Amino acid sequence: MASPIMHVVLALKILFLLPSALDKKEFIIGTSFPDIRYLAHLSREETHIEPVSWSDITTCSSSFKAGMLFHNLVDILRIIHFEPHFYQRQKPWMYSTSHIRLFPLVMKMAEDHALYDTVHEWNEIIGYFDTILEEEKALCPDLDILQKWHRLLQNYFRERPSAESVDQFLRGVGGINLYTDRANFNSIHVFENLVSDIQFIEKIQEFYELFETLLSSELLETPPITCVV
Repeated sequence: MASPIMHVVLALKILFLLPSALDKKEFIIGTSFPDIRYLAHLSREETHIEPVSWSDITTCSSSFKAGMLFHNLVDILRIIHFEPHFYQRQKPWMYSTSHIRLFPLVMKMAEDHALYDTVHEWNEIIGYFDTILEEEKALCPDLDILQKWHRLLQNYFRERPSAESVDQFLRGVGGINLYTDRANFNSIHVFENLVSDIQFIEKIQEFYELFETLLSSELLETPPITCVV
């Protein structure tokens, strides 16, 4: 799966392909919503809808739920077209329990660092999260959790992710402390190495640039789902 900034960056990139009636703010809130599951202790099935195709997104009558569907499509495309390259670079000795659990997380936050500057309207995006939608409440009735999730996203979106801001976000979402070494896996060291890794940066930029092309891949030929508003 991807992390918060990638979801927003790619949502903004493909807005021009979506119906003009779609509400941009509700779509962005929707594509950011599914990963609240960690904070709200919801099952993945409650927030990530599968299978999903591009036509499901473009025909969905709810902008928020279209955003949720797009979130899951981004996760799928990332897993297939971007993530495997960097797992193949891992050395066998790295496969400790802590590495397997934490490397994917740190890599996703480094991807956010690489993509942050592709968007120049972060103040507008941050303002969207002053609003909590009724559709969010229907899926997560705990208003305190929703407000906390929106605040965490707003703070995370304020600047290009650093080790410190990533650590604050992850602590808020799930109590993960990147500054603690676990079984010889130093999360901060890995994050800093990735954000200075030229090959990593080039690959994520390539994924970003080619994203519209990936939307037309054979992967999207999955049976449509019903989007219930």
